[in-house]
Amino acid sequence: MKGVAFTIAMLLLAIPLVSSAESPENNTSFAIDTSGYGYSFPPGLVFIIGPQIVTWSYEDGVTKSIIPPFYINGSQRGVAIAFFGVWSAPGLLAQPGNISGMLVGIIFMVPK
Repeated sequence: MKGVAFTIAMLLLAIPLVSSAESPENNTSFAIDTSGYGYSFPPGLVFIIGPQIVTWSYEDGVTKSIIPPFYINGSQRGVAIAFFGVWSAPGLLAQPGNISGMLVGIIFMVPK
């Protein structure tokens, strides 16, 4: 539990750094629908209930932020502290591959 609290604290401290990235108005979300081709962790089909760290790096993908509303198209990286959602990614040895998910939590994305 200390690791989760530490990770949350570090990500919250990183908000100003992430917010000053290439597109400052379009990189923090609280609910997303995403799909793309690239790398992700955790692998497999994951049903998220409770805090879970999710990361991805798309070579080609689309992320639709629901809260606040915006789109990120193309190459992107993201990290989330997800509290609820579904995530699907290929196994670690099968990556890169098709990734998709719907998450509710604290989500940071940066276009590459």
